[in-house]
Amino acid sequence: MRWLPLLLLLAACGPDPQPVEKTYAFVRRTGPRADTLHVPAKADSLRLAVEMRVLSGRAAWTLIDPRGAEVWGGTVGERDTVANRAIAAPLPGDWRLVVTPDSAMGVARIWGAVVR
Repeated sequence: MRWLPLLLLLAACGPDPQPVEKTYAFVRRTGPRADTLHVPAKADSLRLAVEMRVLSGRAAWTLIDPRGAEVWGGTVGERDTVANRAIAAPLPGDWRLVVTPDSAMGVARIWGAVVR
C-alpha cells in the first residue's frame, strides 16, 4: 500500500506518458548520481516522485531544469520520506535529477513521467 500514492500519481499522467523508474542503493556512499529526463517541446507537465529510505547518514535530491536552475529538492537523514512534484508546462530539453548520498546507507527510488 505504501507504493499506491506513487502509482496513482503516474497513472494520472494522461494518455502519452514516458515513464522512468530508477532505484539506487547506497552503502556508505558519498557523491552525486544523475539521471536525465528529456522533456519534448509543448509537454503539458513533468511529474516526479522520490522515495528515500536512509538507515544512516544523509541523502539529498535535486531537480535541475534545462537552464541549470535548481527547481526542487530535499534532504533526508536516517528516516523515510516520499515527495511528489508536478511541473506544469515544463521547459523543453534535458532535466537532471541528481541523488547525492553523504556517507549514507539506504535506497532511493525515483519515478518520472512526461505528459504530452
